[in-house]
Amino acid sequence: MNRKVRALLWALMPFVLVEVIQTAASIFMGQWSAALYIYHFHGSTMDEFLNGFQSDDFISYFLDGTYLIYSAVALLVFGIYYSHHFYKKAHRKYNRLEVVDQKLPEPNISFKGYRIPMIIVGVILFVIGMMIVVEYVISALSVLFPVWLAEFMELSDASGLDDMTVTTILYAGIFGPIVEELGFRGISTEYLKRGFGFWWTCIIQAVLFGVMHMNALQGCYAFVIGLGLGYVYLKTGNIIITMILHMVYNLSTSFISYLPWDQVDAMIPSKFMPEVSFVVLVVGLMASYGGSKILAKSKKGVN
Repeated sequence: MNRKVRALLWALMPFVLVEVIQTAASIFMGQWSAALYIYHFHGSTMDEFLNGFQSDDFISYFLDGTYLIYSAVALLVFGIYYSHHFYKKAHRKYNRLEVVDQKLPEPNISFKGYRIPMIIVGVILFVIGMMIVVEYVISALSVLFPVWLAEFMELSDASGLDDMTVTTILYAGIFGPIVEELGFRGISTEYLKRGFGFWWTCIIQAVLFGVMHMNALQGCYAFVIGLGLGYVYLKTGNIIITMILHMVYNLSTSFISYLPWDQVDAMIPSKFMPEVSFVVLVVGLMASYGGSKILAKSKKGVN
């Protein structure tokens, strides 16, 4: 089999496993929630029974359980697989000769030899810049494709992730990013490195990461985020750094959405908005690029 085709097929594995584990988790949690609800149901009419199934409490319980089960199983599967097949200190199966670009670093989960202040600065710049860039991507696509925005809002409401609860914070801010980094920046990227060069690897893993989100708008901005995270991983080989970036980004966007942005926009005269928007976008691009470059050079001995 062609080397590129083989690398691409193996890189699809996390994408497939994510869908399988999510489906299995939702089926299991649906059965468990229904059984638990039936056991504790004390009503007397069918309407009461059906209304209970559609209540916010029941849906919230189902979604929370599904997210936690999916996170636990996916974290276990991806963590063991990445450690066993790629992490250089856990095994000796990692063969540098299989990697197309020999200059790329081997997988690493240690901060030994890294300049911690550079990592901190790089994370801050990258996250701030990426939030700005993604906001512009969402705004532009929402204008060009309003149907995408409607679909995205509908899925967001159905997922329950817009509500700031302990479960959503744990899933969207911690467990979800860890699973996705192990799957896409870890497993997919490591397999792609065996068939493709730097930029094709970076682009393909970002495409897989975008498609995994299963809706056009979110998929597009996930692709942009995936490009940045993929660049950092390919330059450092350190999955922990991309996990931190992903977690900080998700948590920051969750909390920053509650700020009074309407009041901020009202303080800027409308005639200056195009100029201000352009400047902010340029600043965002520079910050995300600068942050990624700083992270890429955060290890001692890397120029």
